[in-house]
Amino acid sequence: MFGLGRVLETATLEFHVEQDSAGRAIDFTHAGLIMRVEVDGPVVRDIAAEDVRGITLATAADVPRFSPLVRAALRLFPALAV
Repeated sequence: MFGLGRVLETATLEFHVEQDSAGRAIDFTHAGLIMRVEVDGPVVRDIAAEDVRGITLATAADVPRFSPLVRAALRLFPALAV
């Protein structure tokens, strides 16, 4: 995968969102794929790939900045203890 190292775990996620970040009512279903990876070398924050809509690499130091939805997605990986 993009020469990052190796994928340790993969999980699909889908959840219903009823409010946007401003608190307005919405009806939105978000689906995605989240992977726990072991990275060889420094973490690269900006990855551009034609066949991927978006990749964000994060480390444990980033957890305080995560939204409640991101934290919920990361709970799919008990080893992370988020």
